[in-house]
Amino acid sequence: MATRLLSREDSTNMAVIGYGEQAARHIEAISLVRPIQHVRVWGRDPQKTRRFAEAQSRIGYPTTACESARVAVGGADVVCTVTSAQFPVLEGQWISEGAHINAVGASIPSLKELDADCVLRSSIWVDYMPMAMTSAADLMEPLADGRLDPTRIIAEIGAALNGEARGRNDASEITLYRSLGVPAQDLELANFIYQKARDLGLGVEVSL
Repeated sequence: MATRLLSREDSTNMAVIGYGEQAARHIEAISLVRPIQHVRVWGRDPQKTRRFAEAQSRIGYPTTACESARVAVGGADVVCTVTSAQFPVLEGQWISEGAHINAVGASIPSLKELDADCVLRSSIWVDYMPMAMTSAADLMEPLADGRLDPTRIIAEIGAALNGEARGRNDASEITLYRSLGVPAQDLELANFIYQKARDLGLGVEVSL
């Protein structure tokens, strides 16, 4: 949803930092809303990065393994960070004008995927403001020391979806969606699965 609302409609090149389940799901989902023609991926383990690229290419998403995050990100229209990095893996100087960034990893304050330059160059949307202000170190730190103007954090993504807040301004704007997840959604989904299993007589009850 964030990619559909905030990225340029003509986005064709995608970069992914990380090679786990989230990386694969982002390639699949974003290819449904943008005409992605090529994906570049980087991860800490070169062998795993190559295997991931080969697997994605086999299922129809042409993907190249890159030797560095900078190479992967250069010229990308959409960039996704899906890691549990303790220190930044994405630097603002690598980002092209008009790019859209989905930062979805590093969901606790001791982890950080983005450097300050990346944040300061971007217009920012979040999934849930209270979570962002307590868990997104890449936003909290530059806010606390005054480098980040609070007005650069535009709104929650839902406000952009229903028209209460703006989306992308123009083709050159760098947009950043900082997602940490919403625990209430996880609980609601878990409860739905639990109730469905009970209704169907599936699963085994255990005492905790």
